[in-house]
Amino acid sequence: MTTEDAKEGVCWSCGAAMASADNFCRKCGAPFRSPLEASTDIHNRLRAVEKLQLRTAIGVFFLIIICSWLLLQLYHFGRGGPLG
Repeated sequence: MTTEDAKEGVCWSCGAAMASADNFCRKCGAPFRSPLEASTDIHNRLRAVEKLQLRTAIGVFFLIIICSWLLLQLYHFGRGGPLG
């Protein structure tokens, strides 16, 4: 289904004319949107979630590195901590 077909209201499955208000084709019963379009929407959402998870993991990693470095400095110079 091309963008011109969607504007004209042509069914992606059987090619019959569809009104823009119809959610399903009256001839074959197919939904107005192609299943392939829905899968690209899902793919884009999953990609966005994966990017967010990656950013969160990188942020947590650097936060642990910075906290570890600060604790190392405190223990090395003897200005705190349970041992000194």
